[in-house]
Amino acid sequence: MIEGGQQYVEFLLLPPWTPTLFYVLTLISVGVFSYGVYRRLQGYAPPSLRSFFSAFKAKDSSLKEAFLDVFLQRRVVNEGYGALVHLPMFYSMLILGLSTLTIALDHYLVTPILRVKLLAGTFLTLFKAINDVFGGGLLIFGVLVAMWRRLFLKPKYLESKAEDYVILLLIMICALSGFMVRGVRIAVLNPSWSSWTPIGSFFAYLCVSLRLAEPNVHVALWWFHAVIALTLIAATPYTKLWHLIITPFNAYLNGKRVLGELPTPFNLKALLEGGVEGLKVGYGEVKDVPWDKRLMMDCCMNCGRCDRRCPAAESGRQLLPSGFIRRIRSKVVEGLKAKASFKIVDDAVGEDEVWSCTTCGACLYACPVRINHVDLIVELRRWLVASGKVDVKKQSLLQNLAYSNNSLGLPQADRHRWLSELNVRSLDEAPNSDYVLWLGCLASYDGRIRLVVQSLAALLEKAGVKVATLRSNETCCGDPARRLGEEGRFQEFVLTNTELFTKYNVKNLLVLCPHCYNTFKNEYPSFGVRLQVIHHSELLDNLIKTGRLKLNQRTGIITIHDPCYLSRYNAATRPYRSVLSLGLKMRIIEPERTKHETFCCGAGGANYWYDVPERERISVLRLRELVKTGANLIATQCPFCLLMLSDALKIEGLEGKVEVKDIAEIVFEAL
Repeated sequence: MIEGGQQYVEFLLLPPWTPTLFYVLTLISVGVFSYGVYRRLQGYAPPSLRSFFSAFKAKDSSLKEAFLDVFLQRRVVNEGYGALVHLPMFYSMLILGLSTLTIALDHYLVTPILRVKLLAGTFLTLFKAINDVFGGGLLIFGVLVAMWRRLFLKPKYLESKAEDYVILLLIMICALSGFMVRGVRIAVLNPSWSSWTPIGSFFAYLCVSLRLAEPNVHVALWWFHAVIALTLIAATPYTKLWHLIITPFNAYLNGKRVLGELPTPFNLKALLEGGVEGLKVGYGEVKDVPWDKRLMMDCCMNCGRCDRRCPAAESGRQLLPSGFIRRIRSKVVEGLKAKASFKIVDDAVGEDEVWSCTTCGACLYACPVRINHVDLIVELRRWLVASGKVDVKKQSLLQNLAYSNNSLGLPQADRHRWLSELNVRSLDEAPNSDYVLWLGCLASYDGRIRLVVQSLAALLEKAGVKVATLRSNETCCGDPARRLGEEGRFQEFVLTNTELFTKYNVKNLLVLCPHCYNTFKNEYPSFGVRLQVIHHSELLDNLIKTGRLKLNQRTGIITIHDPCYLSRYNAATRPYRSVLSLGLKMRIIEPERTKHETFCCGAGGANYWYDVPERERISVLRLRELVKTGANLIATQCPFCLLMLSDALKIEGLEGKVEVKDIAEIVFEAL
């Protein structure tokens, strides 16, 4: 039986010489494709096969996460028009690819060996229906939406080049020509499954109307379709289509990557014990970029999602994440081809770009292919710091950390002396406390943040929670040093604090600062330090829910500013919302960018201590967005955010009209 009946026939209605010529052209296409893949892989050039395979067994690799990212399109589904373009095109191509594979298996394996025709009867009808609607039909829909988006909507963050239109046009031609071939076959053979293929039947009607339902026309259309399809296959490694091949590998390699943890280039303790020889830190030249980072950068398709969410870009700083990645990638490729040693900073990107990043993680969360911009930026900072290329303010921060053990350069003796007035004892005085209260640098010295500590201390006393501090033994957690690029100083703090925690048998750490929270929770474990770290908003939520804190209801509306290092890096967005809405019964009006999509205050990545050229302050941009909600009270849970937004209030002339308070202060007022 032929396809007009109940089974599929390969090369139907085509001359006998068709298979031979088609296989020759297929070999050429696969050859061009393979050469392109070879050239691409040369750009990654792992130092050895052992290092290549070890990367796939590393702690960050995850087949499950890769599956969720690739096949369920987890990082694309919430992207509005972007999702409306990408999801139909991805799933339709997947269906068409599986259809082609099914045909090949049936023709070359199942039928010759098992003597059974797979594509026959009811299965053939189902196969044709799925292929028709969810294969070619969905593909055409996706391409049309993509064209509409690029030609008419023209979002600012989306850069369109000739290559983009050529690829979309070829895909559209391939899909339409495939339907034309099917239309002629339906018109000539009238197969029993045609009623299940609405799009193919429409093209059959079109072919009949245009008098194209002829054998010669079918041959011409089939070859036209075949050549376009083989051209797309051959072009894949040379165009943006390459991301279809490479993205699953990057998703696998970084599937379990903890976003709040920066890579550790060396272990200071091991170096001190074994001696330091030839230690090189950071990426100074293109040859310093490891192969897996080259692969990661090659995934960038310039979709613009990172640019749209970057606070540095929105404030007019020189950093544009997508351009940053592409220029480094281009310079790496150029360096490999020319066997030249280009410097990344200066030859590919500028110093101001590197220092503009607040390490807020918005780009990481937005990127559908898991490019880690922050890792690359910090590696460049490490090289700049190691090379002594830091300005006076950055030098001052590093000196403060080195000589005073805190980021503000103030005496350690004054760090917690004032706490005696709040009835907060030292760990020496109260070794059996429920929590060790780690204040952090700002809460220890800044007058405004001390008010937050006063409120928190009163709440904990009211709830019967015993806390103690390390007094002058407390130092910086090391976050500013690490984000600035001074890895050695960070690890010195790790060693110091490790000894301190061991001495006092510290298990439960209560912190106010999200940066301390992230550092202790996500980065110290790599050095063997494992603590139960809890943010004060989480503890307050628990105390209210368990009835240990009795509060009066508050009226009024409030908006919330989510700190990046709580909401995005650690997914801790529920506790303080629970405190405000359930505990205090306040009406929360969310800003446009909220929870994991929050907008940075501008202090992260050590930006609190230095300046970079910008059109507007990031903190002012964020404040305007918060004020736009109509709320006259802004709640936050971070000392840095509180100070940055308070400063923005002064700049905008809103003091006395809008208040910024920590959640501990808001809860204390409701006692």
